[in-house]
Amino acid sequence: MTGYVAANGHLREQYITLETLDDFRVYGVLNSQMPTQKLIVFVHGLTGEKENHLYYNGARFFPANGFDTFRYDLFSNELGGRKLANSSLTLFSQDLSLILEHFYSRYDEIHVVGHSIGGCVAMNANPSRLASLILWDTGLQNDSTDFGPFVYHDELGAYLAQLKISYLLSVELISERAQQGAATVKKIQCPVKLIFAGNTAINETWKSNLRHITSPYELVTISGAGHGFNELGKNELLFEETLVWVQKCMTHYLPCPDQRLVSRDSKEP
Repeated sequence: MTGYVAANGHLREQYITLETLDDFRVYGVLNSQMPTQKLIVFVHGLTGEKENHLYYNGARFFPANGFDTFRYDLFSNELGGRKLANSSLTLFSQDLSLILEHFYSRYDEIHVVGHSIGGCVAMNANPSRLASLILWDTGLQNDSTDFGPFVYHDELGAYLAQLKISYLLSVELISERAQQGAATVKKIQCPVKLIFAGNTAINETWKSNLRHITSPYELVTISGAGHGFNELGKNELLFEETLVWVQKCMTHYLPCPDQRLVSRDSKEP
């Protein structure tokens, strides 16, 4: 199911629906502004959606800089969409693989951006044909007993987090999330950039795992940014850091296990 709708200036939006291997539906939006063979796919975080400011704004910034973008919902209220309470990292990663297969024949160069747990989805998809991977404040977790704000409820048979909005998550999703460590990092088969928020401690979860990255990588921290990069000017810095990386990693960029790019901080001028 596809269709174009009007947008500002030369920006176009194409709504795309894909059928998953287990008969669910993935709903996404493809944005383009100029002819290009380069695509960026956004994978949102655990409590996110494709219309969050990072992806909505990114769908305007990157097309203006020569990249089409595709943003989609991991779970959805749309007809046939997955429900968070019945989902897992494995299913999310399978859906991302399906999306990439859909676009491989249309683009010469595809990059994936994963925010928070969306980065884990991307790593577990094990996409060997990507031009690059960009992880926005994606954390790893090796302690299978620490589930953060999520508490298991016998009567629900699931985990519940009572945050600003209450979220119900499957046992499978919580269990898989707790096991994201060295084995996950080893699945990365393309150049990868890790962009951390300076006001979180998520970068600490990578210290013992950086040695497991066998592709060229860059590590950047955006000072003063929170996990959602909502602070004034941090959204723009995040996009600029991402743009520099995707422009650097072209289709025929070959990973070299011995190459390491310098870690640094990204600060406002």
